[in-house]
Amino acid sequence: MLFHLYDRWGMPLANISCTKAIHTEQINGEDTLSISTGYPVVKGDHIVWRDPHGKWHEHIVDSGDDTHTSGNPVASWTCETSLAELYLKFVQQKVTGTNVRTMLGELLESTRWSVGLIDVEMLDETLEIEKGSTREGIQSIVEAAGSEVWASYSVNEYGITERFVNISKRGSDRGKRFTYTKDMAGVTRSVEPDFVYTAMYGYGKETDGVPLTFGSVNGGKNFLYDEEAMLLWGVPMADGSITNADGVYTNSDCDNVEQLVKETRAALDEAKQPRVSYSLNIIDLWSIDPERYPHEETELGDSILAIDQGFDPELRVAARVTEGSWDLLSYKDSTVTIGNYVSILSNSVTTLASDVKTLSAKSSEILETAPSKTESDETGLTTRWTYGDSSLALGTKGAALSFGSTKILLKGNKLTLTANGHIFDLSETLTLDGKEIAIKEVPESA
Repeated sequence: MLFHLYDRWGMPLANISCTKAIHTEQINGEDTLSISTGYPVVKGDHIVWRDPHGKWHEHIVDSGDDTHTSGNPVASWTCETSLAELYLKFVQQKVTGTNVRTMLGELLESTRWSVGLIDVEMLDETLEIEKGSTREGIQSIVEAAGSEVWASYSVNEYGITERFVNISKRGSDRGKRFTYTKDMAGVTRSVEPDFVYTAMYGYGKETDGVPLTFGSVNGGKNFLYDEEAMLLWGVPMADGSITNADGVYTNSDCDNVEQLVKETRAALDEAKQPRVSYSLNIIDLWSIDPERYPHEETELGDSILAIDQGFDPELRVAARVTEGSWDLLSYKDSTVTIGNYVSILSNSVTTLASDVKTLSAKSSEILETAPSKTESDETGLTTRWTYGDSSLALGTKGAALSFGSTKILLKGNKLTLTANGHIFDLSETLTLDGKEIAIKEVPESA
């Protein structure tokens, strides 16, 4: 792979070779190039290179070390995306509005960057940017739009001719599967140490010291909650009942009740289950030989499926690639991270069938041996039997049966199963697909 070196003013210096070249990139986060080379690179130089997908990148040499132990000296450098230069330009006058394209154009007026792809043209409410760097202003727009920021470039034989700031979601669903022993050498599952909240209070802009709330449009309640999440992640009480785990969302700039409800709902959806990510050690077959492996292409932002039969139960997770670290010289030792919202697509028939069978047997045992208690709570369950780590609740709005961490909830005509930290919709007839059970995970917003 060729790395084209330019000085900070855009004058070409050389095409350099590297003994190490690792590109690390996160959605809305880090974008660095780590290299080792014998060429005398200096801080502020620009490195331009094209990846196997045909996309150009530009990184600015930032920090590093020169080492001489034996043979020729070697320089090891960490290079930042050239988007970082926008941290050095500050907002000159207030930028305000709801049109993303117009606001981004105003922020970039005093820079050498142009407006690129935009996937959300209008914001839901007016955004004001009046201080900070241009890069921070761009991030404010990205967060308000619920989108992603990334750079792209036009290049000719003399170098970069134009730089673009894009605010649009990345990646696609190519149907790519990473499978252990084929193109996945290992997998690590990470659970974040955050609290899980099943209810979220929402507070907005203060007026005379009193924050905006949404009880007036939410039946007098200044919080939103998720019943199914509460049964799994709620707080157990001494009498055997379960209450919500309460969290707080605050946006001191929000002065619109409907918008506050929307933002609080989004905060609850993000916090109502543990944040889980999977780090996959992969062999990037497509980058090694795209003609031989035309269906193995993967980029940042893509939706993929990871399969590892070594887990018990078998690991099958689907999510977006949110981070990647690619070995640009061999592509045989790369890592991608998927998450934070990981969906279990299937478990073995025996695992789920065993859960259901155990729950059915436990229901009879609970009814026969456990004392009952009549109560009323927000789930609508009115009579509860508790026996050890098992419980059965029956009421006018539905029923809930739990055994350890596995639960079945019937509410109206909707039947859900909670297992392995995920909630599945069992309302429709279950069918068998080979060795897997056809189930549908409940969306986060349900």
